[in-house]
Amino acid sequence: MSDNGPVLRRWRSGRRLSPKLWIPSIPRTCTDWAGIERLLPRSMPLFCLPSSCAHEGFVRCPANSKAMKRAKQSLPYCKIHKDSIDVPRLTARVSAVENGAVCTFIGQVRNLSRGKKVAYLEYDAYVPMAEKMLARIAAEASDKWKAQIAIEHRIGRIELGEPSVAVCVGTPHRDASFEACRYCIDTLKETVPIWKKEVCPDGAFWIEGDNAVQS
Repeated sequence: MSDNGPVLRRWRSGRRLSPKLWIPSIPRTCTDWAGIERLLPRSMPLFCLPSSCAHEGFVRCPANSKAMKRAKQSLPYCKIHKDSIDVPRLTARVSAVENGAVCTFIGQVRNLSRGKKVAYLEYDAYVPMAEKMLARIAAEASDKWKAQIAIEHRIGRIELGEPSVAVCVGTPHRDASFEACRYCIDTLKETVPIWKKEVCPDGAFWIEGDNAVQS
């Protein structure tokens, strides 16, 4: 790519899709992705558009490009699943070199609750809605505290001592990291449709705040 001017002009006139996301207008015929990456600020990586969002004047990055990998790392990450939570891997998502503080909250299954012994927990959720709400919470915290955020919550059976939820926040300074992490977990608990059932020797109980309803 010999002429840098048109690319920069197209970048500056790119289409804004959200408060923090711009998609550069680059010709579909362009193949010099490394050249484009060198022209763009690292804080504004190229993003991959799904087929349904692609329109004239916009392109999709190759999935294995460095820009695409940077974009994935910089976006808030929220996932609900049945697998064990890999906390070090989740923390690595927010451990960019510009972050001087990384705060990680882990909620795990304890053996006593409401004066009763707990054998294990079961979580259930309406996953499509819950993940959207998690993403909204993470985006709000990211905007307010300029944070990188990664959240995972498990569903299904979870044994004693295992993590049920992890919130990882990376920021340049520690105060913002603590505040954003607290906001994410508190708002998650208050608003996201994830339901907890405690399984005890004398029965199973659905938990809603301080209330317990026998299953």
